[in-house]
Amino acid sequence: MHALTCALPANPKKRPSLTNPDLLLPGIGSYLFVKTIGIGKFSKVKLARHYNTGKEFAIKIIDKRAHDHRVLSRLVREISLMEQLNHENVVKLEEVVDTPHSLFLVLEYVPGCNLDEYLQRHGGSLSEEEARSIFRQIVTAISYCHSRFICHRDLKTPNILIGPDGIVKLADFGLGNRFGLQRLRTICGNSNHLLWRFYYIYIYLCVCVGSMLYYSPEIISGQKYRGPEIDCWCLGVALFRMTAGFEPFSHASTVGELKVDVCTGNYKIPDTLSLGLQSTIRKCLSLDRKRRMNLKSVLGSDPWLNNFGSMDDPIMEDLGNNRDLNAQRSPVDLKLGVRKMIVYSTPESPSYFPFIDAREEGVERAALHDTIRQQSEDSGLSLLQTTTDLRLHLKSFFNVNRGNGSMHRRNKIRGEFIGLPQLVTRDYLCFFTASNGKHDSVTLKHDLTRRQEMLRAVTNSCELVSVTYAVVSPHRVVCTLALRNSDPSARWHGDDAGSATSIASSLRTYSRTKSTKSASTKSASTKSIVPLPTTSLKKSITVANERAAMFYIEIFTTSQHRKLVGLRFSKIRGAGTCFRVAVGHILNAMTVDETSITNGKSADSVFK
Repeated sequence: MHALTCALPANPKKRPSLTNPDLLLPGIGSYLFVKTIGIGKFSKVKLARHYNTGKEFAIKIIDKRAHDHRVLSRLVREISLMEQLNHENVVKLEEVVDTPHSLFLVLEYVPGCNLDEYLQRHGGSLSEEEARSIFRQIVTAISYCHSRFICHRDLKTPNILIGPDGIVKLADFGLGNRFGLQRLRTICGNSNHLLWRFYYIYIYLCVCVGSMLYYSPEIISGQKYRGPEIDCWCLGVALFRMTAGFEPFSHASTVGELKVDVCTGNYKIPDTLSLGLQSTIRKCLSLDRKRRMNLKSVLGSDPWLNNFGSMDDPIMEDLGNNRDLNAQRSPVDLKLGVRKMIVYSTPESPSYFPFIDAREEGVERAALHDTIRQQSEDSGLSLLQTTTDLRLHLKSFFNVNRGNGSMHRRNKIRGEFIGLPQLVTRDYLCFFTASNGKHDSVTLKHDLTRRQEMLRAVTNSCELVSVTYAVVSPHRVVCTLALRNSDPSARWHGDDAGSATSIASSLRTYSRTKSTKSASTKSASTKSIVPLPTTSLKKSITVANERAAMFYIEIFTTSQHRKLVGLRFSKIRGAGTCFRVAVGHILNAMTVDETSITNGKSADSVFK
């Protein structure tokens, strides 16, 4: 059977519809979602606000379940590139949140608009003075990237953000890459196998169809390139768009015509543009890629760019044509220390795509375990008593089920319950003593300190036991946990499900196949090709027998007992067994009992 059919479900109508539990949360980590500000082919961008400081961020959300490992590998490269960049004209990556099911990129929020929207609001084109101000900032950002051996490769007006203060920010490094002596390939590349060739074309259509008017001759003709010459060409197209009001090759009606026009330089600059601006555009759109190899040789001391000597040169020392490999520093040396929050996977909740090596994960997991132990010793946290409590949610039931805003209230996730079976729930209560903490003598500050210490212990324990969470207030955390049944029937759906039981095994097989470039690999049959773990085209491959639960953890203190702090675990929705397992895992992690964590006690055994 062909490998493409192995990646499709046998009967799509009977396939269970599973929802990523992480996407049900009102936020992630310390950030609360406000609204959706963008939706792309592979991700969704939401405006978020830090629960404590109130500062706004843009969070890029990627569902690992919905994409195959090639799309996720491109996201790994994007993260690696953005970790090396710190410039006022480049969107900064603040934090990375990695969970078993999702990936969250916390980015600097630019409250303005992109350059394409800005041009539409100003009649389609700008004056040369305003265009020069924006273009100089773009050149500065690209020059900075090239100085760190990074090429953007997708420079276009939608990827250029303009803030209310006029500051330009370069965004979206999804197609970026590091450059050096080795030539880079186009997005489609070449493949000896028909399946991967179709897959490359699909990614090409999804990602690059909106960028075709910015394609350089090397890209559109499928040639190899080094990288900086691509960005230089895109700079010329963007400058043409800002001043003329349209792209230089927008007159082409088909892809074939576009290819001919780009490779022959068939475009006409309007006569309304000044001679200096026309010269700058022609230098960027030179057909000889060697003339575009070095940004400083193209735009350095350019008369129009520097306003005929009245402005300084915005280009940094460009290394695009440096042939010395010793001048290149490794990506590890260039990383700037972006914060990372990792919700570690467990055997019951494995990761769909691990972004860190297994050995590195073990070291970091041990370090987090030591941090929890040290926090418990410093604050003197010790489990005093555990009990259960039956709660009657009559008020929540009537509030949710009256009026037309029931679904709106349900989506807010504030602990309300829907349906008669959920009127009575069993909450889990546990009490800790905090005896060694350094507290203030004032009762209010004392309670606040105890809650902060408990909040840190709860969140760190959640990360250790694969529980994804969102801190909605200083005393409440909303959590989700998804468990994979140990039933051997829980496998990938499809005709060839036995060879793709997990993404991890497929990735390991693919990496071994890719690293062994021998003659036998070139002549391999279609049966040796590893089927795609998931397909973003159909989103068809799912995992059966999965359970999930959503619950919140409330931290409370009492004025009568100043050294006592309590936790209330209350289920919002989902499987009760999964909820009890989550409670047991979190409590076992907080009591720093390694054996109980690995054994995976449930809450029933903890509370007996």
